[in-house]
Amino acid sequence: MGAKHHIVVYDTTKGFSSFVKKHFGKTYPLATCTSKNKFSTEEFKSYTICFFIVNDIGDLLNLVRLNTLEIPVVVGTASHILDTKIDFVKNERMYALDFSQSKEELILQLQHYLQVLP
Repeated sequence: MGAKHHIVVYDTTKGFSSFVKKHFGKTYPLATCTSKNKFSTEEFKSYTICFFIVNDIGDLLNLVRLNTLEIPVVVGTASHILDTKIDFVKNERMYALDFSQSKEELILQLQHYLQVLP
């Protein structure tokens, strides 16, 4: 598997971004955004795919700001309440991440997105 994608991970609680770094950081160029205050859609334009974790309403608002970008965004949340809100902001470049699965299944899902998304 080559380093085709340049990944950016938005995760204000840092757990998922650490998980992605551990499993994909040696294969893909990877950056993280862990602060709502430092979030800028301009910085995200240089990446080819974004893994975006919604932990609260502030994160959801930042996700809405990403709608202007042309890159695929893989979105996940551990909150069922936020999950329903994410459905309202999704566009054709947003894909769901399922946190109900095991870590191994989650790795396979991320690998799948990295292989099939442009």
